[in-house]
Amino acid sequence: MRYRCFSICLSIIVLSHVGTVVGQGRNGTRGEGLAIQTSRTTGFTSFISAPRGQTISLQRPRRVGETNVDLFLDEYGHRFGIFDPATQLALTKIEIDSLGYIHTTHEQVHRGIKVFSGIVRVHQNPAGDVHAANGDFYPIPEKLSTTPEIDEATALQLTQAIVEHPNLQVESSELVIVDPGWYGNPVAGAHLAWHIVQAAPLDGIRQAFFVDAATGEVLDQWSMIHTIKDRQIHDGGGLGAIPGPLARGEGDPATGDFDLDAAYDYYGDTYDYFFNAFGRDSIDGNGMPMIATAHSTAPNCPNAFWNGAQMVFCTGTVTDDIVGHELAHGVTQFTANLIYRNQSGQLNESFSDIWGEMIDLFNGDAAFAGTPGGTPWPVHPTGPGTDTPNNLRSTCSPSPDNVNGVRWLLGEDAAAFGGAIRDMWDPTCRSHPDRANSPLQTCPGTDSGGVHRGSGIPNHAFAMLTDGKTFNGHTVIGIGPIKSGAVWYRALSVYLSVSSDFIDAYGAFNQAAQDLIGTFPPDPRTGLLSADMFSAFDATQVNEALLAVEMDTDGACGKSDDVLASGAPEFCDAIEVVFSEGFENGANGWTVSNSAPLTPIDWELINTDIPFDRAGTVWFGAGPSIGDCGGQDESGSHSLTTTDYLLPISDDVYLFAFSHYMSSEGAWDGGNVKISVNGSGFVSFPRNAFERNPYNGKLRSVAGGNTNPLAGETAWTGAAGGWGTSVINLSGVATGGDTIALRFDFGKDGCTGVKGWYLDDFMILRCPDDDGDGVSNHRNTVFIEAIEPDHSVATGLITRVFFEVPRKSTSDVRFSFTGYADLGLNTEYLDLQLNKNHQADLYAVGGVDCAASPNNAELILTAAEFNALLEDTSLEVILIPSAAVNGNRCGGDDFLTATLTFEMARLGDIDGNTVVDT
Repeated sequence: MRYRCFSICLSIIVLSHVGTVVGQGRNGTRGEGLAIQTSRTTGFTSFISAPRGQTISLQRPRRVGETNVDLFLDEYGHRFGIFDPATQLALTKIEIDSLGYIHTTHEQVHRGIKVFSGIVRVHQNPAGDVHAANGDFYPIPEKLSTTPEIDEATALQLTQAIVEHPNLQVESSELVIVDPGWYGNPVAGAHLAWHIVQAAPLDGIRQAFFVDAATGEVLDQWSMIHTIKDRQIHDGGGLGAIPGPLARGEGDPATGDFDLDAAYDYYGDTYDYFFNAFGRDSIDGNGMPMIATAHSTAPNCPNAFWNGAQMVFCTGTVTDDIVGHELAHGVTQFTANLIYRNQSGQLNESFSDIWGEMIDLFNGDAAFAGTPGGTPWPVHPTGPGTDTPNNLRSTCSPSPDNVNGVRWLLGEDAAAFGGAIRDMWDPTCRSHPDRANSPLQTCPGTDSGGVHRGSGIPNHAFAMLTDGKTFNGHTVIGIGPIKSGAVWYRALSVYLSVSSDFIDAYGAFNQAAQDLIGTFPPDPRTGLLSADMFSAFDATQVNEALLAVEMDTDGACGKSDDVLASGAPEFCDAIEVVFSEGFENGANGWTVSNSAPLTPIDWELINTDIPFDRAGTVWFGAGPSIGDCGGQDESGSHSLTTTDYLLPISDDVYLFAFSHYMSSEGAWDGGNVKISVNGSGFVSFPRNAFERNPYNGKLRSVAGGNTNPLAGETAWTGAAGGWGTSVINLSGVATGGDTIALRFDFGKDGCTGVKGWYLDDFMILRCPDDDGDGVSNHRNTVFIEAIEPDHSVATGLITRVFFEVPRKSTSDVRFSFTGYADLGLNTEYLDLQLNKNHQADLYAVGGVDCAASPNNAELILTAAEFNALLEDTSLEVILIPSAAVNGNRCGGDDFLTATLTFEMARLGDIDGNTVVDT
């Protein structure tokens, strides 16, 4: 094995979605300048890195037998949510790369059970000093049972019945703790589950499952077949058996069969690319035999796939980029092992697209745009594929003519496909998304959450980073294929892990680029160090390319919809704080109660382990994953009630606001707030009382199987997003002189859960009503109305919502919708009409069936567009479900809410300047 050694200078860009902390240590950076990236899934740190040339300071001396990694985890582990590394982590791997850097990997365990995708890596420079750490660590409820009710044999039978194949084999079976929300599915709470892989290698079947070890429910399933120099090329002979007879081994002469010989030669190209560029010896990095079967019918032809051990090709699919693509799935398997699901799977597929195209370009001497030439790639009998025209791309290059060039096309030489299947330069040419928030970024379950479509997003970033491009408000200066490849490989092999999503990759690619500053990445054609040093300017281009495709955002296919919007609310001028509670001095008369469930958990004041590093003291109502919905039915409600507040006598308008964070099992668990006025019973607020962050959904009903005492009520529910501030207007509910109390109810069904509900910074506010019309100044300028339609969206009935609009708009108008229905397919949508004018098909892109966290959608119109639609001051919103929407899909719990928000033209002279306000 050969190694390519060169030095690395460490650096970090303080990125968007990344915070910094302050304070300077004596021997290293303790706080100032540390880049901290927070996981939107857990609220804890997912990436921490020191500035360039510095390390993370460790304060206390090491004890006997303790390493710097141990010391780091002891001092900084709490940022990741780790509070007892000795029992919560299991050391799985220590690697020293060819640069001398040390990477230590720990897997999360809970009472000895592996936590799926819970992985934390600590990175040290050659001197052993810690300069970075990253990964995901998940909070696991202490009461989560680690004893399976469903044994392994039963779980295996359940999965075998689903696949229904006579030659099925158990590839692996392991008891783990998992929440599908950790890798992009709707959050369901931590479950003890059997992680099972069933395979029929001869028939292209490799299916993964999570089976709930308490109930036998299949929590999730997905295909692990990734379609599209010890070489062993087998001949399938037009049959489905694999690997088939060995046709050509390493060093054997050509067979004369194009597909067999091409597989042999392109396997060699792939080996040489990874070895020369990155010092990687074969797929696993340790000389693994490279096996292929050509002329097979095992795939659903035409196709090719990697089955975890070898490649299989239909006739006519053996091309250089497809060979590189499929073998690269093996490289990903032995490095980050990205799950083939949602955004993680899109990254997995993209890495294969990129390596396949890099091999296609380099082996035809076309890595740099222009006439193929320069340092030659070693010649073999098959020769390269189609490498011209190799011009810098500017537009689409449709097949079969490829008039704008073949650069960045994938599969253009595969006769069986009839032309290129992807365009990395402009993914929209093949109806694939070119940015994370594109309407084309759909998440079809039939494609494991869009793995083959969404790969276009990181593909696009890589292509523009390599060649340069202006896109989406960002101009990227190309850095060439040697440098771009080095960044992508380092991110894959060092920083990414099983469930990494786009935001994780955003940090990983940027960190990899900073690591490379001052180095000379090897040239894949020769294995020698290139002459062009990787610079800070190059690292800046990496960040620009990622921003251009919006990989610094949540995007789609990697999350449930956020429960709350972040950011500070807007209040009226001269707002007055009448009462406020920050809870730093205790409860101050607030009381707790519960409905006496089996585990009577009450709200409590806490000041540690608060998500997103929130400081101070907050109320916490726990909603852990306990109960089995049967013999241990944990259904119950937990209430937090304020003290009584006397509103001062005034004609002004009162509001109250509070900051909160919800992390619950969507649609089953959740919370809401109710009010008591002058000692009356507690009642709910009308939806139009909410000025910011209203309820994002409705809890499933009793008829739908929900045993939560709040079943059927509107609530904050789900577990995506972070802290937000809700503002509720008391107009029409309470006025000056009234005594009010508020009650925060958190309800749970009989089993499972996530974290709970956190609440902080409660305020009662007074907003002036200068013109005395009974409406606050704020409501005189901003119209907010929220309505829940009377009809289910999925019954086939036309749903109408009427808004009475006080005045016309002077700003963009935002229509926001929250739905819970059969909306998972592109053909399942709601035809939105405004005063009988068609405006949009809601949920045609990005909708989810009966989502655990309800589907959000919005439409924004300009003031001119909106005002032209108005008939006097009335607006009729019509929603017609498409024919594909199934009204029985969600157990009769379908619902929709609609919210309309805009700024209005003012009336009167509120500011007293004798000029009528506009």
